[in-house]
Amino acid sequence: MKQIRLMLTCEHGGFHIPGEFQNLFQNQENVLQSHRGWDPGALDLAQRLKKQFKCGLVISETSRLLIDLNRSLWRRTLFSEFTRNLDQSQREKILNWYYHPYQEKVTNQVAQRVGSGYGVIHLSIHSFTPVWNGEERNADIGLLYDPSRQREAEFSKSLRAALKQLDRTLKIRLNYPYLGKYDGMTARLRMRFTEQQYAGLEIEVNQKYPMSNQTKWTQLQSVLKESLNSCL
Repeated sequence: MKQIRLMLTCEHGGFHIPGEFQNLFQNQENVLQSHRGWDPGALDLAQRLKKQFKCGLVISETSRLLIDLNRSLWRRTLFSEFTRNLDQSQREKILNWYYHPYQEKVTNQVAQRVGSGYGVIHLSIHSFTPVWNGEERNADIGLLYDPSRQREAEFSKSLRAALKQLDRTLKIRLNYPYLGKYDGMTARLRMRFTEQQYAGLEIEVNQKYPMSNQTKWTQLQSVLKESLNSCL
């Protein structure tokens, strides 16, 4: 088996709107700072994991309401209701200034590791709102992967087992609250790199911890770090 290199990304790390586009979001601070504008806790977790494992980390703190870096060009949700109706030149500017550079940076970092003969495990760090459409989401952590890729499936199941061994009270669900093969950064990278070269997982954490329970949030991050360490 190839030697493994861990790589981290965080596509929704903040709710920043660049100055040129702030007029589109006047009086929308509450929306920007809600789960619609970013993934609370995701950047904090990604930075802690980077420090623990001394690995590469690519982040964006630009709000996904400007453009969603975890969506493909063909997705309607690539642009939000605030930017979808901009003229083509403005949309192209957003793509060229924010979307394409991020995609290229992540892809190039994977390619550099693969080109050096390593296999890559890529963890894309996200968080999810605890209530969606009036229903409580029944998980603390979701591990998203493509079931058709054996290395991803095996790693996800090993990580779930390690997490449960450290804290049996945690609710760990596979491919929840989304499907790991759904459109996103990891799905796009799978199309470019083979299973032997690349394994991509999204780690989704429940926002109820970083938003309202700092003690539990700190504990959850420690459990994640220790569990990952045992699986890598």
